[in-house]
Amino acid sequence: MPNQSNTSLLESQFSAIVSQLHIADSLNHRATVVLRGEGRWQNSLVSTLVSKTNLESESCFYIGKRSIDGFMCLPSNQGKRILGRDSKLLIVDCDSDFDANSFNAAVGTLVGGGLLIILISGDLSANTWLQSALQKLPVIEQDSADMKNSSEYWSTEEAESGTKTNLYIEQELAIDHIQQVLTGHRKRPFVMTADRGRGKSSALGIAAARLASIRPLDVIITAPNKAAVASAISHFESEFEKSDIDSSTVSLNFIAPDELLNTQPSCDLLFVDEPRPFQFLSLNRLSTVTIV
Repeated sequence: MPNQSNTSLLESQFSAIVSQLHIADSLNHRATVVLRGEGRWQNSLVSTLVSKTNLESESCFYIGKRSIDGFMCLPSNQGKRILGRDSKLLIVDCDSDFDANSFNAAVGTLVGGGLLIILISGDLSANTWLQSALQKLPVIEQDSADMKNSSEYWSTEEAESGTKTNLYIEQELAIDHIQQVLTGHRKRPFVMTADRGRGKSSALGIAAARLASIRPLDVIITAPNKAAVASAISHFESEFEKSDIDSSTVSLNFIAPDELLNTQPSCDLLFVDEPRPFQFLSLNRLSTVTIV
């Protein structure tokens, strides 16, 4: 059973993390905290964070060798498996065969106001690049109540701001362009590019739902796997919940790339999410294509 001093220390460390989350949420930025210490302490702090902030398990992911209750847990090299989902809390264990490609893919799923926690238990001296990069991030050490590098991570203006600007200007513009693929000139596809986590897949789902107010619509979405378009489908469904659009007038159906190429089904609009190079150049029958 933890003694009072350990409990007080854990509460101080928890408060330090929550302060980072408040800043991130106010700015719609993504926060990062490094936890350096023993695995048991790291698990206790993570459990406290999850229980006291009421994070939904569908938005919590762990990349590494451990198994954490309430998290989707993946091996160190499998970060790409959560592409297309939205993560509110992402934990990456840097002690277990750190994979940069997997890490970059997973971080791209972190939403604005979300938190990335990086776990370090051992010595990273063998990986000088990683060690140098992590030293610049906010870090909490097991025996300290203070968070190092916090003031360097956020500018003074950001930390004191607390006001949100219009966060979705670019996404709304993308939605307009997607709609123009259907309503504008035929056989004129639209290619949308942006960094991971900027809301490309979400924009597809929102655009498909809004187009239902114009006319009945059959939309197909394809991607390397169905999990990759979970965000698009989720936003498609939620758009109907907050509007008076008749959901029966539009469908958004996932089809695997191989099946799409073999059958080339008819549709009003095709969304291609994360395409492989030249994979869809043979889709000449389809006149309205959005590729992201």
